[in-house]
Amino acid sequence: MTPADPGHLASFLADPLAAHTVLLEPAPRPLVKNWTLAEVLQVVTDFDRQPDYARGREMFAAASCYQCHRIGNAGSTVGPDLTGVGRRFSVADLAAAIVEPNKTISDQYQQQVFEAGGRVYVGRVTNLWDDKIAINTNILDPKSTVQLRVDELDDQCPSDVSMMPSGLLDTLSAEDIVDLFAFLRSGGDPAHAIYGSREGN
Repeated sequence: MTPADPGHLASFLADPLAAHTVLLEPAPRPLVKNWTLAEVLQVVTDFDRQPDYARGREMFAAASCYQCHRIGNAGSTVGPDLTGVGRRFSVADLAAAIVEPNKTISDQYQQQVFEAGGRVYVGRVTNLWDDKIAINTNILDPKSTVQLRVDELDDQCPSDVSMMPSGLLDTLSAEDIVDLFAFLRSGGDPAHAIYGSREGN
C-alpha cells in the first residue's frame, strides 16, 4: 500500500466484522409452488411495484444463496461471486441459471462421478498424491472427503447434475422473487438505481 492507503481504508477496517455478516442458515419455509422458467420470467418482467431491498436480501438467504455465493460484502466462496452478475447477465440468463441449474454447468464448478469397488461417489477432487485421490462429497462441508486409491477407480466422468440444487425458488412467492431478482441485479447495493426507479426492468 502507499502511505495514503491506510487513511482511505481506516473507516472500513474499524467497522466490526459482525456488521458485514448475515444469517447463513435459512429457516424452513413451506412450498409455494414449483416455479417454471416461463413463470419466473413473467413474474420478474411484469412486476408493477418498487422492489424492496431488505426483502430481497432476506430472500437471498431464504433461498440458501448465501451458503454458496457471495454478494456485496457477505456470503460464501464455494460458488461464483454474484456481486457483478446483474451487469454481466440478462434477467433471462439469471432466471435460467436459477430455475434450470443442470442445463449449463461451468467447467470450473462441475463435479465428477467416480466409480470404485461397486460404489459411486460424486464430488470434486481436493487432493492428489502418490497413488491416492481425495474427493470432497459435500461442498458445504470441507471435511466430507473420501480417499480412494487410483488403482481402485473403475470409471470417472463429469457429472451432469449441478452442485446448485433445483427448486430454490419453490418456497418463494411472486413478490419474493421480484425482490430477490432486484437484489441480484443490484449486486447487493441498496443505492442501486433499481430501487429508485423502474429503469432497467
